[in-house]
Amino acid sequence: MARREGSSLVWQMADERLKLAVSEAFLLAPLPNPPLELPDFPAIPPSDAESLVRQAVGIFTIDRQGFNLRLTEVCDEHLPDYVKRSIDIEEAESLWLESNAAEVAERVLVLLARDWLAMALDEMSPDTDRWYLAASLIQGLALGGSEVARDGCYYLIEAIAYAVTPGNLPYSNVSGRHQLEWSQNRGTVDPFPPHPAGAMAATNILDTLSMRAESASEILPLWLENLSTSLQLCPALDVPTRVFHGLGQAEGDSCAPFVRAGLQMLSHSPDETRDILVA
Repeated sequence: MARREGSSLVWQMADERLKLAVSEAFLLAPLPNPPLELPDFPAIPPSDAESLVRQAVGIFTIDRQGFNLRLTEVCDEHLPDYVKRSIDIEEAESLWLESNAAEVAERVLVLLARDWLAMALDEMSPDTDRWYLAASLIQGLALGGSEVARDGCYYLIEAIAYAVTPGNLPYSNVSGRHQLEWSQNRGTVDPFPPHPAGAMAATNILDTLSMRAESASEILPLWLENLSTSLQLCPALDVPTRVFHGLGQAEGDSCAPFVRAGLQMLSHSPDETRDILVA
């Protein structure tokens, strides 16, 4: 019973946050087009925020088992040791869920966005309806500027840029000198380039995040710092230009991520990096 009480509170907060995130993302800027779609079933963009929110909430509401699985995944990864060592672990877990309901709810929504995105980027049967739900949820969560969204949604942006499901990012299969078992006889396998439509969608999302103060200051700088290390995504998403403009608007400690991004781009974008570091 105790676990159900904590779970119910998380579910309620996730439902409220889902509505807000999807609505804000739709109203702030046009949602990006899906990178993948079947010729016989072209994508139909949502016409208004209300219909998109109803669709998102409807799927979330009927999939209570999916919510429970995602909540379990969050608890398995983030439940503190002192809770796991409690004599009455169910009561302790319920209290922890109640005390951290907002954060846990957002983590559950990040996993929901991951699952929706996986269906949208299924190469064999891409679900364009799930694409608009996933894109709006990712954008809406990131617009809030939370640490959960910053850390949890970044790899989803990479998946969008490559137009692959989140669990199949290309750099996970790259072989080279960084591996202990690598040898010259085996050679090096380079990652494939970003998907053109996927890169356009990811660019659209980054542009949208720059339009809100919270995401522009708390999310975008660190995402650009991460992207600056990618030989493939850095030019495709115009990271040098974004870093240059961000550095010009940043003040004090907020300059650090942009400076680190500039240093990381020295090896593969020396001309653009020179402008950033001089600035």
